[in-house]
Amino acid sequence: MQGKPARRCQQVSGKQYDTYIDFRLFRTGQQPPHSVTKLAYMDEGYLVPQVQSAIGCRRRCKMIAGDGSGAIRWTTIKSRKAYECSVFSVFERESKGPDGRIGHFAVMEAKDWAVVVPYVRIEGELSFLMVQQYRHGADEVSLEFPGGVVEPGEDPANAAARELAEETGWVSSRILHAGTVFPNPAIMDNHFHIFVALDPEPQVARNLDSNEVIDAHLLPADEVRRKMGTGEYRHALMVSALFLADRLVASLPEAGSTHMQAS
Repeated sequence: MQGKPARRCQQVSGKQYDTYIDFRLFRTGQQPPHSVTKLAYMDEGYLVPQVQSAIGCRRRCKMIAGDGSGAIRWTTIKSRKAYECSVFSVFERESKGPDGRIGHFAVMEAKDWAVVVPYVRIEGELSFLMVQQYRHGADEVSLEFPGGVVEPGEDPANAAARELAEETGWVSSRILHAGTVFPNPAIMDNHFHIFVALDPEPQVARNLDSNEVIDAHLLPADEVRRKMGTGEYRHALMVSALFLADRLVASLPEAGSTHMQAS
């Protein structure tokens, strides 16, 4: 089987290299049997290593900017708090780059957040339990999975279960960790913890914060997946949450059962 050749590659910066690309290695997850040199950006939109291989066709590929040394980390020299409010603090940092240059940056320090994606099966239909609330930043109503702030010293899984109960009144005995991501690593230092709740049930009274006005909804899973990223489903972190939650659920032993299949 011949490897698929790279096509119409253009140089971004740096030196051009003649390379052989074997796309099969990256589709199957195999380790390249040949020396990997630098990263090349293909016109198909993929980042793939340049591989010296006897399989495939020779093409010129554009290089990603940088010298390939891996020396890209900055070191903080000093930091001062410039602003503080109830939800975050802003620090002005003076940092030194890998080449010795000095830069000034703004960093927002905030508490971690946790969200839980509840998978509910009622009479054979798979639904997501979601909350609808007004978001002041966007000045719009948003449909989201239950979630909120992880308090200092609180386990993120406990925070997810707590938010589920507080915002919806539903409780699950199976809270599974689907992943942790950075909400905005360019300027924020906190983490976003994503959990799955399997088979939650209504068991407790809701306990909303004094400034929360929230409606809870059971929405068909196929509708949520289809609309995610549009309309009221445009909260970027909810897109990430659904992706990681679905990936986790698909890996569970019961994923092939009727209970876990999408309607």
